Amino acid sequence: FYVLLFLLLCLFIAIIGKALKVYELTRETQGKPEGINWNNINGVLFAIFLVVGLYGVYWEYTVHGSMILPEAASEHGKRIDEMFNITLIITTIVFIVTHIILFFFTYYYKSKGNRKAYFYPHNNALERLWTIIPALVLTVLVLMGFLTWRSIFNKESDPNNKPLSIEVTSSQFQWDLRYPGADGVVGLKNYKKITSINALGIDFNDKNSLDDQVADEIVIPVNKPVRFILTSKDVLHSFYMPHFRVQLNTVPGMTSYFEFTPTI
Repeated sequence: FYVLLFLLLCLFIAIIGKALKVYELTRETQGKPEGINWNNINGVLFAIFLVVGLYGVYWEYTVHGSMILPEAASEHGKRIDEMFNITLIITTIVFIVTHIILFFFTYYYKSKGNRKAYFYPHNNALERLWTIIPALVLTVLVLMGFLTWRSIFNKESDPNNKPLSIEVTSSQFQWDLRYPGADGVVGLKNYKKITSINALGIDFNDKNSLDDQVADEIVIPVNKPVRFILTSKDVLHSFYMPHFRVQLNTVPGMTSYFEFTPTI
């Protein structure tokens, strides 16, 4: 229904356009002046689109803004949210300012028939301004991202509060989980040991494997560090937990690690 409605609207606009074109050609053949000043109409339309577009930005922030990310449920998630919000604020300001200037110039400097455009080929000061300022802003954002990344991946473990290790193995199309037993250590595994009854290739010659627990659901404690051991049996998979601000690819033939502390 909505597709048909859209097509009918397009057809109506096309018919109106053709009718106006016939009207203009008729006046031109009769030697009459231009009946419709399209420059003024286009200028006014640009001004209207500016207002509608700015309202659209406001609507997106108020309606969809709270849907961007769920509440952070980890310690490092708060730092990621701060970085995300700073980037969003900066880009929004730049977006609004540049579009106000763009649409205002289009409206204010619309052709009036008796005004010639000024040719302004180059300005060194302006070139330096719009090169240096974005470079400085991007440098600060990249530095923030680098420091946040280091704080997540290079933090020192507290010997009195050792993380809970959970092994995650991805495959098409499931996730296999292994928790350590009383020894707190996840046992070894080897792809060469994979069989129809040992889908993970667990090495049962390793005594640490004997008390491991296999699970199909992740359950993690609050305010205690958790260390995920991520592997893949076949192709790349995305280990993504948005509430905890965790997203890391599992790569076949390589073991990845991600450690964080849940707060919820």
